[in-house]
Amino acid sequence: MMFQAAGLVGYRTFMALLLGKHRRPYAERRFFLFVDVVGSTAIAERLGALEAHRFLAAVFSAVVEPIELCRGEIYQYVGDEIVITWVEADGVADARALRCFFAMRAALAADANRFVQRFGVQPELRAALNLGEVIAGEVGQVRRAIVFHGDVMNTTGRLEQATREVGCFFIASAEALASLGPPPEIRTRDLGALALRGRVEPSMRSASKMRIAAL
Repeated sequence: MMFQAAGLVGYRTFMALLLGKHRRPYAERRFFLFVDVVGSTAIAERLGALEAHRFLAAVFSAVVEPIELCRGEIYQYVGDEIVITWVEADGVADARALRCFFAMRAALAADANRFVQRFGVQPELRAALNLGEVIAGEVGQVRRAIVFHGDVMNTTGRLEQATREVGCFFIASAEALASLGPPPEIRTRDLGALALRGRVEPSMRSASKMRIAAL
């Protein structure tokens, strides 16, 4: 039962809950990677609800190994999106927070034939990476969970949405890239200041000087 419970919330989260690590909220700097399955709405309409669920489950299963190899923590699944996080030191090591997305795409590409045969489509991903301070803490009584609160979460979500408008598959914030020092094999293109939805002008410009990282 304990192993099943740990599998539901994640082993690191489960141990943190048992040890009471987050009972007192505290601030920490974290990377957040928001990864979205491209075209999932159209795929769901074609496949139907049950097969669409199986498709997403297969996608999520296929990318677990690269996430674990990059030492990422799966914070939550939200519909067709995966939210992955690292404390800054863990994400910076070997540029894990940046390499993770490309490793996930490579895993899906390697398994493309199976997806095409089973679902008639090769899955594609888009994502955004950001770094900032969050408040980490435990919430809930009947159902306890560890949550992160902070503007970095909202900004990362807006950046992921911006990939559609800019026409790219991956956007990383200037702050994230400055901390990571991108490896030479990953090229970057400066997008300048992006106007992100739901952000007022003063904070929008200071928080939206983003760069796109692409193979």
